Amino acid sequence: MSVAISIIGLNGADKSIICERLSQYYNVPLLDTDKLLPELYNKATGEDLTESEIFEKYNQEYFAKIEAKTLEHIRTLIENNIPEYVLQVGQRVPLNPFATEILPNLGTYIYLEYSLESFIKIIKEKNIPGLFSDKESQEKLKQFYNLHHIKYTEHADITLQPENLSSEEIIKKITANRKI
Repeated sequence: MSVAISIIGLNGADKSIICERLSQYYNVPLLDTDKLLPELYNKATGEDLTESEIFEKYNQEYFAKIEAKTLEHIRTLIENNIPEYVLQVGQRVPLNPFATEILPNLGTYIYLEYSLESFIKIIKEKNIPGLFSDKESQEKLKQFYNLHHIKYTEHADITLQPENLSSEEIIKKITANRKI
């Protein structure tokens, strides 16, 4: 059985833990768009910037092109060297207009879907930047969630609701799924 899994979800959805454990379970490489993007950018430019610093330095369209190049690199790796893998997809990638042609070719997409209420709770508990107490910021967060949810749902082959599940239970649900 060939394993090609891509995990999408918002910050705080424990994608890192889930992807790491799936990679170990299937004994396949773990690829991470958020780690590969700065590696490739820094190699090409000679700069030493994090993904956040690259995003802040350039406009969103330029960053989206860098993201698309990262996905192209991943697709080339997969086609030439790594037929089996787990891919951790950064939260912005499914919104990237340059990525829409590449994403469907990168394995079975699993969306870790949390409700808006759970997402807000996760952000508060994990102290993830972006949640503020004023009403305007709450509305922006809701818009952010809704936009991502729509795009993630468009790309997902499988949607899991991991609320109230341990990472082990999430792994069991994924590995038991016959679509993978």
